[in-house]
Amino acid sequence: MRLSLDGCRKLAAFLANSSRVRALSLSHNYLGDDGMEIICNGLMQNSSVTSIDLPDNNISDNGCIMLASAIKHNMSLTQLQLSHNKIGDNGAIALAALISSSQSLKKLGLSNNNIGKAGCQAMTEAIRVNQTLKQLQLLPGNPVEEKDAKQMAKALVRKEKFSIRSMLGLTG
Repeated sequence: MRLSLDGCRKLAAFLANSSRVRALSLSHNYLGDDGMEIICNGLMQNSSVTSIDLPDNNISDNGCIMLASAIKHNMSLTQLQLSHNKIGDNGAIALAALISSSQSLKKLGLSNNNIGKAGCQAMTEAIRVNQTLKQLQLLPGNPVEEKDAKQMAKALVRKEKFSIRSMLGLTG
């Protein structure tokens, strides 16, 4: 069963008033940007969520930008999974800004979206300054050019304990 917009409103109200929620798993709900916007209203007021799982939710750049803004002050968030959506360069750029300032995010999944050159380059710059991110899955499924992937790989190998295998989707 998919989460309706009314269900999104109820969930947002719950998230806004709960300090006990640690994980939010909404895979395959096809929330779209409308549902994402509603849920983001609750996430803005929540600092207890440590893991957000949103694969296959029809989230585009707009929904991703709203999400990045909603969670930017959450110092507990360690995992964010956004694979199999419709996120492009603008969404990736918003996430890169989040990564640059995050002191808690350790895992980010972005495979099978529509992230290209500009998004990959923004992510590469964010990785260079971030101290906590240990796993970033960008491949497979994004139209990233080989030279940009190589630049990201160079940034990754300079980071202690960061796995190239995770970028390629070869680790769990």
